[in-house]
Amino acid sequence: MSQPDESHISTEASLLFTYHLNARREQVYTAWTDTALIAQWWGPHGFTTPVCTLDLKPGGDLYLEMRSPEGELFPCRSTFHEIVENEKLVYTDVAEPNAAWGEAGPPPTAVVTVLFEDAEDQTKLSIHSQFDSDADRDKMESIGVEDGWKQSIERLAELLTQTV
Repeated sequence: MSQPDESHISTEASLLFTYHLNARREQVYTAWTDTALIAQWWGPHGFTTPVCTLDLKPGGDLYLEMRSPEGELFPCRSTFHEIVENEKLVYTDVAEPNAAWGEAGPPPTAVVTVLFEDAEDQTKLSIHSQFDSDADRDKMESIGVEDGWKQSIERLAELLTQTV
């Protein structure tokens, strides 16, 4: 499996994850904006994404449901604010209430900025999540967002090796 380089920075009310992927920027962007491709990599190892719809425009939504290996559904809706083809996606990410989230409840809402940048023969992918508070950021860290993104990006990297 292709292992992307990664880094993680936690700052005031925000998280930043950075990965370097062995694919062209346009390919990585397409994997983030094509529902057939999103469904193949979104979510931690063992999860599937049986529902994925996308209206890629400001005010449009990405709606997906991740299914755990145990069959539990985790629905999420993202509303786009800014789209710059092959460069940037900005959206508000909202986990819809659902019993599967457990006692901690759904993850907090965040404004997410995804940047796609050329980095020599790779793509630098940056995922910045801005929360309303440090407490929301801490909750995301406590429920394993770093490992969740890492596993999703590993799946993305593997998919990109098949499509490059």
